[in-house]
Amino acid sequence: MKQFNITQAEHAIIKSDLSRAKRYLHFLEVERAKPESENKGRASVREALSVAAVIAYSRSFTSNYRKLGGKKSSWIPLALIQDLPADMQKLHKQIKDIRDRVWAHTDENLFRGADLIIPLKRAVIPAFELLIEEVVKRLKVVP
Repeated sequence: MKQFNITQAEHAIIKSDLSRAKRYLHFLEVERAKPESENKGRASVREALSVAAVIAYSRSFTSNYRKLGGKKSSWIPLALIQDLPADMQKLHKQIKDIRDRVWAHTDENLFRGADLIIPLKRAVIPAFELLIEEVVKRLKVVP
């Protein structure tokens, strides 16, 4: 497994976002586990938790202006995603695509693939949590 060097400051930002995403996934799993009789009218809560998890996860992979001579770059290098197993790369791409097409921007192909994510299906949540854990494992804090 390849490790990717990040600073302590980068680690704090990334950890905050990815921890938040995992927390939202946990609450979404709790919502999903409730009996159908308790879920009446809770679709908006599940969707809100899905949006929150996807956005929090995506923040570390989205280009931001940083102290790199005014250039845009993401907190986590693209090479990390390219180094993940194929199934995790595919899930990352699906999450990013849905974030970009459904929640962050308007796209004419709005609902293509949206059945995976609006709200996150119960079967996707464990895979999403494993993806986050795998990303974190590959980050190495350097002074």
